Parts: sequence; C-alpha cells; structure tokens
Amino acid sequence: MRYSAAVITVSDRASRGEREDVSGPIAVAALREAGFACADPIVIPDGADPVEDALRDALTDGIRVIVTTGGTGIGPRDETPEGTERVITVAIPGIAEELASPQRRREAHRHALPRHLGHRRGGVHREPAGVAGGGRGGDAAGDRRRPARAGPAARRGPSAMTILIAQISDQPLDEAAHRAAVDDPRMGAELAFVGRVRDHDPDAASAVVALEYTAHPDAEATLRTLAEQAIGDADVRVAVSHRIGRLTVGEAAVVVAVAGAHRGEAFEVCRTLIESIKHSLPVWKRQVEADGTTAWKGLGG
Repeated sequence: MRYSAAVITVSDRASRGEREDVSGPIAVAALREAGFACADPIVIPDGADPVEDALRDALTDGIRVIVTTGGTGIGPRDETPEGTERVITVAIPGIAEELASPQRRREAHRHALPRHLGHRRGGVHREPAGVAGGGRGGDAAGDRRRPARAGPAARRGPSAMTILIAQISDQPLDEAAHRAAVDDPRMGAELAFVGRVRDHDPDAASAVVALEYTAHPDAEATLRTLAEQAIGDADVRVAVSHRIGRLTVGEAAVVVAVAGAHRGEAFEVCRTLIESIKHSLPVWKRQVEADGTTAWKGLGG
C-alpha cells in the first residue's frame, strides 16, 4: 500500500509568481523516491490562516503525510509554525530537531538541497510536527506505518488472561516480574527479551551515554494492540513493557516475556512483537553522546 503525501510551499513571492518554488519540487521528489504518492507542490502565501486552511484541506482529502517548506528565515509573516500548531492535536518531538541536526546539514550540502530543507539559518528552527486527528500533519511530519493486520483470531483479540502486562512506564523495568506474570504450569516454554541502552551507535561521533524516550499518549493502547496481533490464535501468555524518560547505558528500554505450550509459538510471538514494537509503537528516542551531541533516532521506525 502506498501512503499519500503532500508538499505545501509557503511563500508570498512564489504564490504571486515573482519567485520560483525551488524547495517544493525537491521535497516532492524525495517523498516519491521514498514510495509515497505525492502530487506537485501546493503554493500558498505566508500567514497562519493560509497555512491552517491548506493543512486542513489536505487532511480532508485523506493525505497521510504533509510537509511544509518555503521561506528564507524569520520574518513578520513567517507564521507557518503558528498555522501548523492550530491543526496538530498531539506534538511529536524530535522530527524538527532531526532535520536541524548536523548530520542533516551535511546531507543537505552534499545533495545540494535548499537550506531550509536541511536546516534554518543560524541553526534556528521553529517547525512543529505532530498528529492531526487520524492523519499526520506538520512542518516535517513523519509517517509511522500501521502494523499489518493479523488473521481472524487476532482481530477477535486475546483475552486479558493472555496479555498479563502491556504498559508504558517511567520506572525501571523488572524482567523477573514479567517472567513471573506469564508463569503457568501448563506452559512448557518460557523466554524473555530485554532491549538495553548500548554505549555506541554507528552514526555517533562519540560514545553514547543515554537515551531519552518520549511516548505518544496512545502508546500504551497501541502496545496492547500490537501484543494482540502478535499473539493471534497462539496458546501463549505475554507480558510487555516499554520504558520512557532518560535511560543510561545498560538500563532496559523494553522487556517482553512469553510463555507458551510449545517453544516454536513462544519464539515466534516474541520475535513478532518486538519487531512490531520497533516499527509501529509511537515512542521516539533522543540519543545523548559523550561530547554533548544529541540526535533523534528511530524516527519513522
């Protein structure tokens, strides 16, 4: 399935035909290359009202990802952030920061992208990003793909006795407590997966010292849904938690415990669940490095 996207260029001069829209077509090309169905840019004048109207029109048309571009800096009519904030219902931190990161700046120069697609002049960026209702909207809105539907048994949903824990927590995660929750004399296989903060990253210039996790308000409900889909009609018991807040090296970010009548089912459910968490759970992380550099990681899955 191809997701729909739209690019809105916000510029008084471009909307009057006095200036060529340079960044809009480049953004469209990038989205198309990433697999999105994206029409040519929509060019509108500056101001919060035109931005709000264009965003709402796109959402009404069923657009899933909306990117705004245009402008050369902060001016009296540079109200794209204000117009965007009227539309988004839940802010998603990290996307704008990722676009303004040193790595994105290097990519912008390497690929000859317009300055405002890679970063703002002087390192200033005000672009909000977030969720608008059931769609995605924002100055740099990223699409998080929905998990694939499982079979009829998964849609029916496992009982509460099957999913013992499904939580987002700001407290340290206890692997033993998760294993105890799924313990059952009927089950011949029991296993646990623990995802921990590591001290390195291939893209980092220095050692990683911490990860800071932020979750969407619906993350816990989504986590339970992902567990239901991973279980399907398997005869298993599951306990799963994801940590939020600041975690240092070695701390557990996610714990999954599965007990099953047979090892094959237990391994399959555990693997399916952790992969769907990685790609579909609305939790984002900011990586903190020893030299003070920070970078948002895992955006878009």
